[in-house]
Amino acid sequence: MIHLLILRLKSILPITFRFYKEACRLGSVFVYATYISSVASLNNFALLYENQDMAKHQWSTWLNGVVPNQFWTDNYIVTSGSNIRFSLFLKLCGISLSLYICTCIAIPTLAYQILNRMKERLSSNVVNAQKQYIKALIFQIFIIVTFLLLPFATFIIGLEMRINSPGFVEKKK
Repeated sequence: MIHLLILRLKSILPITFRFYKEACRLGSVFVYATYISSVASLNNFALLYENQDMAKHQWSTWLNGVVPNQFWTDNYIVTSGSNIRFSLFLKLCGISLSLYICTCIAIPTLAYQILNRMKERLSSNVVNAQKQYIKALIFQIFIIVTFLLLPFATFIIGLEMRINSPGFVEKKK
């Protein structure tokens, strides 16, 4: 979505715009940063590889021996929170999510500001069409951030808190 907005903005910005090159470079940086962080997030799963016997034993201890039937088979894979790489995995996922959420907020805001500054140089039809497109994009981004990214971020923060300060999130007896 973001790269489509940047392509549309490049098409309406006149070359005589004072910050044309900077706006194009900034848009490209946001797109590439989003792509790189997405690929890096997928590669973070390699950090979760660990000795399954040790991890399963730790989980069995935490769960007081109450584990699923297939728990000790080779097809059942677990990771333990005590693994330092798991914490690194959570931190890297958090950075990627933060970058994407910031990009989702910054690009439409910048687009709207540029469009407002350019409206005397563009026809009213183009300005209205671009404003409608930006409004639709903001609605889509709101849905994605609210119902997908924020719950995922909450999950990551909760896991990180559970690992680093378990007394803070455990139930009081």
